[in-house]
Amino acid sequence: MKKITVFVSALLLFFLSFITSALAVRVAVVLSEKDRVYQKIAEVYLQTLQKKYPDLKSLTFTLSEQDPETVRKQLLDFYPNVNFAVGKSAADMCGKLILFPFIYTMILNPVKTDLMNSAGKNKLNCTGIKVLINPKFQFEQLKKAIPGSKIIGCIYSSRNTTDGDEMLHKAKEAATQLGLTFEAVKVQNLYEISQKFRELVKKGIDTFWLQVDPNVLSKNTLEYFIQNCKIYEINLLTFNPNHVENGASIAVYIDYSQLGKQAAEITELILHGTPVDSIPAAEAQYTKVSLNPNFLFKKK
Repeated sequence: MKKITVFVSALLLFFLSFITSALAVRVAVVLSEKDRVYQKIAEVYLQTLQKKYPDLKSLTFTLSEQDPETVRKQLLDFYPNVNFAVGKSAADMCGKLILFPFIYTMILNPVKTDLMNSAGKNKLNCTGIKVLINPKFQFEQLKKAIPGSKIIGCIYSSRNTTDGDEMLHKAKEAATQLGLTFEAVKVQNLYEISQKFRELVKKGIDTFWLQVDPNVLSKNTLEYFIQNCKIYEINLLTFNPNHVENGASIAVYIDYSQLGKQAAEITELILHGTPVDSIPAAEAQYTKVSLNPNFLFKKK
């Protein structure tokens, strides 16, 4: 009788262990490439979830180092509750495995990547975190650093994307709310940049806002903006702390590692039953500010 009791107890423990394992939260992280920032995002994502779900099961893949077909098969075998895609190729793969909801980030234009429609609604079984800084937050930080700021100017391209158009609209609204004047000029090509910059100087701008527009920003144009902002004593507001090291005035930028924490928070919503398609793509919540005191031009 004692042997039977021990056997039944062991059997129950086995089944309980099996059920617990089956019910454990499973997440997969897919990185487009081996990149220090991408790896940090993944690390913070898994650490944040591990605190909430001690029995968390996870797999991490790097597409630039692993065969995509092998990754796809392993994902199907693993059967994750949620996939987290970091970068475009990772999102492309997760988008083909529509059985599993996924969260994406580090994608500049989700509309062009076919992750959302032009109205900003999710198209696939996914949601994401945008990597464009909200202009209002940038302008607020500018006013804190340089209270006398009055006129912000920017250059945008005629081939600007839907996301770029949205940023300009938000910038105009933010400037109005903060009592700033916003001047924007459009260029058809890189050759017009110097001419358009001089137009902004004549309009009396005290800050030049450099946004993420690949049709305007290049290594040469960045050097041009930095040099000429110094010459005319115009503050250069940017989205990249490396620009500050090279002579820009102020950078308001995303704390990229914390994208992992934000993605973990969205994962919790999905695990608790919120349909992923109903979760709007979010703006990055965690940001940082860098200043270059040598090139902060105070305005009266």
